[in-house]
Amino acid sequence: MANKRIEKYDAGAVWEPADKCFLGFKHEGKNNNENSIPLGKMFFYFFHNASAINTVGTQFMINHHADLSKNERKVEALLGLNHKFSDETNGKMKVNDIGKIDVMLKHKFNDTLTGMVSTSCNVKNFQD
Repeated sequence: MANKRIEKYDAGAVWEPADKCFLGFKHEGKNNNENSIPLGKMFFYFFHNASAINTVGTQFMINHHADLSKNERKVEALLGLNHKFSDETNGKMKVNDIGKIDVMLKHKFNDTLTGMVSTSCNVKNFQD
């Protein structure tokens, strides 16, 4: 057990300053050496349960591990919508600050089986 070390972890908190409005943060760390876990990705969230079926939110991420020589982004912002179609089916759409759109549809078939389909595209690809 003495040779074991933490490889990766995340920790965070959520606060509800007003009814159905939430602020949160999360830190993800990755161990690159044996002595410490360096600062990794920091996420800051705001989301609002606008109704029983719709939640809107934003996410900001700062990546301290970003390798700029590989065009990895140091800062990213997202805007998202989560819609509950039924107790078993929900959909999510996220758009980031450079035009990447993620869409996901998830359906719970029964207590042991859930299916999901997701896709991504970049609106920059639609420009001519």
